[in-house]
Parts: sequence; C-alpha cells; structure tokens
Amino acid sequence: MSLRALLTEKVGVWRKSDVIRALGTISSVMYLDSSLPSAVKLLCKVSGGTTGSGTLTILGTVGGVGDSQILTFTTNGFKETTKSFSAVSSITESGFTDESIVPSLEIFARSAAGQPVYLETLRFYRKMRIEVDRESRYRFASAGQLPEITHRGYAEYLSDQIIVEKDLIIDEAGSKFEVLPFDIMDSRTSRFHHLELPLKRVI
Repeated sequence: MSLRALLTEKVGVWRKSDVIRALGTISSVMYLDSSLPSAVKLLCKVSGGTTGSGTLTILGTVGGVGDSQILTFTTNGFKETTKSFSAVSSITESGFTDESIVPSLEIFARSAAGQPVYLETLRFYRKMRIEVDRESRYRFASAGQLPEITHRGYAEYLSDQIIVEKDLIIDEAGSKFEVLPFDIMDSRTSRFHHLELPLKRVI
C-alpha cells in the first residue's frame, strides 16, 4: 500500500507570526512589513548597535485619528508603545544611524494586555494521518520544559510545502494541533518521503 493511501485526512496548515517588521538595519525612514489586523501595541526591539541609543517616532492611526508616539532608547533592548495603532504610516529615527555600528530594529504586534497578536502569513493543505501519541518521545527540549505531545501526524515530505515548528494543523473535524519541535534528516545526505510530527492539541 502506498504512503498516500495511508494518509487519511486533508488538513489545513496555517502559519502565523507576531513579527510585523522583520529584523533589519535602522534607517532614516522605515515601514512595517504587513498591515495590522487590529489596533495593536508595537513592541520594538533594538539590537546590535554600539550603544543602541536613540529615538523612534511612530506615525499612524490611533482611535481613528492620526497620532504618533516617540520611544526613547538609552541602550539596546525593548520598548513598547502605550498607544494601540490600527495603522502605521512610517517610522523615523534619530541618533541610531550616528553610531559606528548602526543597530537593527525588529517589531512585534502586542495586544493591550501585552500578549502576542499573530498574523496569518501562509496557508496550504496537505494529506496527513493524525493519531494519539503512544510513545511520549521528547526531542530538542530543555530539562523541566518538556513539551506535552498529545498526538502525532504523518505527512508526505514536499519541498514546496514544508511544515515547520509552531505551524497550526486543523483536521477535518476542526480539531487544532500545534507542531512541536522535531528533527528531520538532512535532505542532502538522506532520502526520505514522509515527516513524523509531534503535535500538541490546542483549543
């Protein structure tokens, strides 16, 4: 019997991220990489600079009207806006580009309560077989931080639709599973045709 015949369900694979500006060198004028799904706070991470000191001025829309907020950094690190922006038109800087090593900026979306807000970045569908986990094998987990594997998924390996850690699997019944860290053979030295995925059921 072929592997495809053993893959009994068509599941949806969703990939989400809370990164709204990918890590990149600070420049005079910057923009977000994606539109905001709702009003969110901006968690800004400045890293890699000589001192990481300067200001960021965020221009956008707050409560339906144009508004702005200035974040002041005295060193590399994190700063979060107190205002929730529904749109950001631009981000300007002062002081960062004067450093001998210009720092980088990465921005994350956060709720009013400070929790990550995820945006869908990719969706595709795959044939998969999902079963209750019976072996409880844990891989790539630190002591005391073992992930709770509840199910395992088996899927064909397709190089143009690679499933990765933290992807969300939704089966035909609507059950949701998060993909936990897993290992995979090196495609340069091994030939393989399927993935075995540790899954954690989520609400």
